[in-house]
Amino acid sequence: MEKPRTEMNLTKLRMLWFALLFSHFLYGMVLIYVIQQNSNPPSAISPVVISAVTTLAVLVFFAAIYLPRFILNVVKENLRKRSGGTDISYTKIEDLMILFAPGFIIRLALLEAVAMFGFVLAFMHKDIDFFIPFATASVFAYFLNYPSEEKVKKAFN
Repeated sequence: MEKPRTEMNLTKLRMLWFALLFSHFLYGMVLIYVIQQNSNPPSAISPVVISAVTTLAVLVFFAAIYLPRFILNVVKENLRKRSGGTDISYTKIEDLMILFAPGFIIRLALLEAVAMFGFVLAFMHKDIDFFIPFATASVFAYFLNYPSEEKVKKAFN
């Protein structure tokens, strides 16, 4: 019996990237629908809640930037130890993508969480304007993190 082959390629990373990016659009559509259907008056806007959720979103945004870098540095160090200190730039791109994927996926998940904080605020206050800045920051960061072979290679240099 043959072992299942663990394979990660650029197409899979791009499909994941697109699916998570498209989810932002879906969140916005759900918010618009729910806000229009709900005839109850919005709850009072609490500056404390807005500040707390915004602060959490900013912290998660920075975690999305730095946590994957930390994970990638640990992976690179382990790869160097495993390869006996040889130059890892000659490693096959498919092998590098398997090592690149966890940090990349964590980054996308954390960036999506930023949009979800905006979703929560918009849902609580029945106002789509709370969602837009969070989603915009998240989508902008998604576009900066579009997976490419050059980015994978650069991450390991």
